[in-house]
Amino acid sequence: MRRRVVHIPALVPYVKTLMEWAGYSIVLPTVYENKHRPITDDERRMILETIPKHYAGTMVLTMLCCGLRPIEIRRMKWDWIDFENAILTVGKSKTEAGTGRKIPIPPVLLDALKEHKAKELNNEYVFVKYEKHTRMDDNAFYQSWKNFVKEMDLANGAHLYRNQVKNSIIAPDFEPYLLRHTFCTDCQAAGVPINVAKEWMGHSDISVTAKIYTHMVDEVFEQNRMRMAQYSVTKSQQVESPTATN
Repeated sequence: MRRRVVHIPALVPYVKTLMEWAGYSIVLPTVYENKHRPITDDERRMILETIPKHYAGTMVLTMLCCGLRPIEIRRMKWDWIDFENAILTVGKSKTEAGTGRKIPIPPVLLDALKEHKAKELNNEYVFVKYEKHTRMDDNAFYQSWKNFVKEMDLANGAHLYRNQVKNSIIAPDFEPYLLRHTFCTDCQAAGVPINVAKEWMGHSDISVTAKIYTHMVDEVFEQNRMRMAQYSVTKSQQVESPTATN
């Protein structure tokens, strides 16, 4: 007997129709595509407000300002940081392209890292386990991330009931890699050339960076529109200049 494979999502519209016909009101959950996206302005606001209040705040700020992968955050050592020149040199990464890359450290992160170092939690690793202050593993990283998101959620309208967050306002797809994606879109918005962003992101192929850069935000469109307008004026003046002098 042949078995017929039926994809469940394909049945959803039919089930919904049958249930409504039977008198039930059906509200389907919101579906988020499994794609990375930049954080929203509101999410950025909530992150920046939570960072000074949470033990993992500097870790989250580093991901947002330098686009590091979770595995790079866990491996991050103090000797990766050149405090004098504000440069982060990534040690061993997930990929060959990611290893050894240099990323500029913005002033707000540099100050946060200096304060974090002054705590003397660990002389080798920058980010460590919350209580033992030993090297952070994958589980400890995600526990820190989840706790940060929980605090962010509670500070913005959610509440606890039997140790469970209720009325959460955090998007279901909110995860660490969104900060890395956001760093790349921030590079685009700041006018960083795509080949430079590729190096900062540690992409082995520029096509990966291009997939992010092609998602043009309004801010980038406006910046480039103004650049083109200025270029047009400058070229016109250059062409008209010789005529005016004759």
